[in-house]
Amino acid sequence: MRKLYVSSLLIGAMYLIAGIVAIVNWSSMLLGIEPILSIGYIPPDAGFALVMITIGITMIAAAYFRDNIAKCLACALVGSGLGIASAFIQIAVTLAVGLDVIITWEEGDVLGTIFDVLREGIIRADVVLGLPALVLFMMSYRALKRLL
Repeated sequence: MRKLYVSSLLIGAMYLIAGIVAIVNWSSMLLGIEPILSIGYIPPDAGFALVMITIGITMIAAAYFRDNIAKCLACALVGSGLGIASAFIQIAVTLAVGLDVIITWEEGDVLGTIFDVLREGIIRADVVLGLPALVLFMMSYRALKRLL
């Protein structure tokens, strides 16, 4: 159980940091200044920041409720489920943009354009953080099955 809430705390902190970086860059973009924390693959988007901060707080809550096993597992399952859903949505968007490039085939390097679209879409923070969230989901699901 200790592994569960420690990993939930670490993964949640990574989501929270990604959300804070996105909101800082979004607010600096609104002010018309250069992004303060220009980290690639974290878009300066308020919606992205809201999703990342929500997932991060939910996962950190699993570590906060470590003495209450039901709340700990609930927060870990919900947070990691949201992280996985966010990753799958981004993968679906990336595939849709890639298919759009293929359908609207214009003159030029189509394969290079598709590769760039896939690279930029798959190596975003929500997809990369979705992988440890998948592991956390499996850990919390196993702990829930043992509990029941």
